[in-house]
Amino acid sequence: SGTDVAFGETTLEAVREFDKKAIASANGGHLDLSEDSSLTKVEAKVKRVQVWNESGNSTLRFTIESEEFGSIVFSAGMEAGNGVPLVRDGDTIRIQFRDIHEGTVPVTHLVFVDSPFKVAPMRPTDMHPTDSGR
Repeated sequence: SGTDVAFGETTLEAVREFDKKAIASANGGHLDLSEDSSLTKVEAKVKRVQVWNESGNSTLRFTIESEEFGSIVFSAGMEAGNGVPLVRDGDTIRIQFRDIHEGTVPVTHLVFVDSPFKVAPMRPTDMHPTDSGR
């Protein structure tokens, strides 16, 4: 069997990248942490949000209204959910993350609570016959 290696500018970045690779490898190449009990799950209102572009990769950086987690800056890429680019100040979201108590915390899963819009289906088979435009 091969050896997994990850790199980063700092030790924390390297650990984050290794974590992502190890979990994705264990799930057949997909980063799915929905059943990982070591992750923290929170429902909260988005306080402040900004798109962050680093080396051509865009991520969402945001804070939430929470006594315990309000001082943390979270980051979410498209792998966290297809609604990530639509997040705005004031939205209520449910997030999942590993509470590392240092730096920007990556979100592994993000969904809207009581979304005011419908997110397009991931597969055409998810559409109802009346939704196909016929």
